[in-house]
This record gives sequence, C-alpha cells and structure tokens, in this order.
Amino acid sequence: MDIKSEQVLSKTLKGIDAARGGGGISSKLQSVLRLVDGTKNVAELKVAAKSSGTSEADFSAALTELQKSGFVRPVERPSAAAASDSVSAEAENQLLLTLDFTKQTHDHQQKAAAATVAAGSAAAGSRGVSSMASAPLTGAPTSQQDHEALAREARAARLKLEADIRQKLLIALQPRIEEELRKRLRPKLEEELRPKLIAALRPGLEAEVRTALVKELTPGVELELKTLAAQKAADEQAVKEEQVAAPAAAAPVVDSGFERVLASMNVPVFSVDKTGVCTYMSPAWAQFSGHTADETVGKQLIDFFDDKSRRAITAMLVGVSNGTALRFEQQGALMRKGGDPLWVEISAAPLYSSSGEPNGVCGSMRDAAESRRIVEQAEADGVRLLLLVDQIDTGVLLENREGNIQQVNPAFCALLSVDAAPYSLEGLPVSDLLEQVSQGFIGPEGFLRRVADMRSAGDDVKGESFILADGRVIEQDFLAVTVGDEAAGKVWLFREVRRNLARESRAS
Repeated sequence: MDIKSEQVLSKTLKGIDAARGGGGISSKLQSVLRLVDGTKNVAELKVAAKSSGTSEADFSAALTELQKSGFVRPVERPSAAAASDSVSAEAENQLLLTLDFTKQTHDHQQKAAAATVAAGSAAAGSRGVSSMASAPLTGAPTSQQDHEALAREARAARLKLEADIRQKLLIALQPRIEEELRKRLRPKLEEELRPKLIAALRPGLEAEVRTALVKELTPGVELELKTLAAQKAADEQAVKEEQVAAPAAAAPVVDSGFERVLASMNVPVFSVDKTGVCTYMSPAWAQFSGHTADETVGKQLIDFFDDKSRRAITAMLVGVSNGTALRFEQQGALMRKGGDPLWVEISAAPLYSSSGEPNGVCGSMRDAAESRRIVEQAEADGVRLLLLVDQIDTGVLLENREGNIQQVNPAFCALLSVDAAPYSLEGLPVSDLLEQVSQGFIGPEGFLRRVADMRSAGDDVKGESFILADGRVIEQDFLAVTVGDEAAGKVWLFREVRRNLARESRAS
C-alpha cells in the first residue's frame, strides 16, 4: 500500500483504542500510532519518529501495517473535494446531453414509424378494392407492431442510458457525499465521544502525572527528611552533653494547693466510690451537717439524708458512676446533727482513676432552702391561678411560647361552642383551636386573618369585636406575657357584649 509524503493520516476509532493501550499491538506500532493526529503529513510524522529514535525504514513499515490493519486512514484534502465538484459538473452535463440525444432518437423513431404507416396505406389504395379484399389483412397490423417494437427498444435504450449515467453520477459524487457526511457527523461524534475518551484516558493520565510528581518531589522530600534527622540527632547529642556537664538537681516539690482550695470553699465537696461509701469530705461539711469529715468518711452518704430523699439520691449517684445518668443534680433533706433538716442540692460528676476507668462520683452540695421556697410559692400561685381561671365567666385561652395551648377554661368552651373538655385541649396548637371556633363567626376568614395579624405583631390588643353567626357580639383581648425581656406566652380573653336594648330603642 503506497503512502505518499504529503498525505495526512488520522486515527480511526479502532486506532484511538489501540493508542490507549487496548488494541493489543506492539510497542513499536503503538509509538508510531500515537504520532498520528490528523493534521501533520507523513513527512512531518517521519521527522517526529526519527527524533524519538525510530528509523525511517521501521517508520514506513509500521505506518503501512497500521493502514492495512485499519488503525489509521487518509484524510481527504480540499483539492479532492474540488475535483469531485468538477467531476460532478461534468457528469451532470453528460446526463443532460444524453437525455437530449435520447429524446431526438425517440422523435426520429416516431417519424419513421409514421412514414411506414403512410406508405403501406398508399400501396393498398393503388391495388383496388378487389385486391384489397383478396390480399391478406396484414399490412396495417404489421406497421403497428413495428412501431410498438421500436418504441419499446427506444424506451429500453433510454432506461439503460439513464441507469448508466446514474451509476456514473453516484461514483463521481461519492467522495463529495462522504465529505459532507463527515462534516455534519463529526461535531456530533466528537460531542458524544469526548466524555467517553476523557473517562477512558483519565486513569492513565493521572497515573502518568502522579509518577512524574513522585519523581520530581522525591529528592526534595528525602533531603528535608535527612536534614530533620540530622538536626534531631544534633539536638539529642546537645541535651546529653548538657546532662553530663550539669550536676543532678533535686526534683522540685509541686504543691497543687487543692487541699487549701477545698478548705477555703464554703460548700461541701465530696467523693464516693461505686457503692456510695464516702471516700472524701471537705471541711465545710461540718458547717452544713454538724458532722466532722472523720465521722462521715467510710459511711454511706445517703445515711445522712432522710428516708424520703435516699432513693432519688442513690439512683442519681449510681447513674453518674455507670455513665447512664439522665440528670446530675438532685435535691434532698440533709439530717443535721442536733438541728432541723436542711434542704440541699447535690451536683455530681463521674470520678475517674489514673488509668481512665470510672471508680466513683465526686460533687458538691449547696443550700437550696430558698430556691425550694420560691418553687413551692410559684407552684401555689400557679394552682391558685388555674383555679381562678376555671371559675371566672370570661373565656380564657393561655398560649405558651411554642404556640401551643397551656390552659382553656370552661367559659371559653361554653362561649364559643367547643364540645371537647377543656383539659383535653392542652398541648394542641392554638391555631387549630382558633380555626375550629372561627366557623361560629360571621366571616371566618376575616376573624382568622385578624388573629393571625395579632399573633405576628405580638402587641397588646384590647376591645376587638367580632359577631357570631347567632347574632351575639364577642369582645376579645390579646395580651403578651413576658418574663424580663423574653416572651413567655400569650393570653386570649373572650367575653360576650350584652347590648342595652332599652337604651338603643330610646335613642332610635
């Protein structure tokens, strides 16, 4: 297969796969195949192959073998397209001339057939009527058959010429058609093949880049490691020399001072083992309980609390020691020596050994009598408030900071026709309850829109009136409840406005 120096070659799909190493060809063929890029001619490829160490004979043999095996193909030059255009023009002219010749031949045949028919008619007229009767009636039919035969031959000749010209045109236009198809299909093929080529070539390219980086960076990294190792060895040698030169100094005594810190604290600090036996108690314990630390260490810590508090304190200490505690504070009544019980709060934490294993609990105690009094007072006030809300005639809806119902009194349910029991509504969203009672108002959408504006604004609103479907007028107050600077909830008050019908009639 003759390969010219000015010829340009490109890889086929089979060649692209072989260039990646998947074609099973020799390394010599693969090195030559990788030079082919569809832009350089054979002479330029030969120079590139020679610079890479491939002889001219080996290059020519390898390129011939690649073309025979279908790994490369020649690229059509623009001159070939121009030549195909000239061939196509010549073929088209030939077709026109041939079609014109065919038409002239057909016309000539038609005229000859007409002349034959006319001659036969004249001969029959000269013989007379008698001879026409005695002669066989074959003249006219014979002329008609000859005419049809000539017409068939002319048609067959024309079809044959048209078929020959069509074949020549197909041969002449084939390169141009292929070039046009290549122009139209190439972008689409490149668009579809580019992701596949990238995915196929990426592992190999990454491996090559990684290998190049390793080769490039390895000397510098080794040099840095050697420098660090030498510096470390020099530092160690300097330390050894200083230790040999300097006399041994006595180890300093470290005083953490934690004993003094615990002694100065006004709250007891303690530690117990996993069984609840006290292993340490600070001096402040004596002021709290009246017992000394020596009297407490070695005994169960819960023995110094009343019977009602022991179960909860024991559960808290066991949970903290085992790592399963849900709370790390617990209150209880401390039985003081020679005095009234003292309400204290115990704060606990796990105690670990030097090996990191939990071996007990440590913690502290503080006086919780005042906080307990405040909690009890708040509970009593809350009970009185709940009783008051249940007894008044005004409908009350208490909303917490999460937007859920905290309390609804019976007057609210009676006033707005809520069938459910008041306590069953606790915990439900306030918006759901307001949407339910809105059906009893004239214009439920307006009522819901107004209460939504109130909740979003958060400001106090008093004396807002709405009309129920049964004619009653409901007056509503909306109050925000705050604790300090934080919002704690909202209060909704609903009451029926009783009209003075007599006064209205006099005024009218």
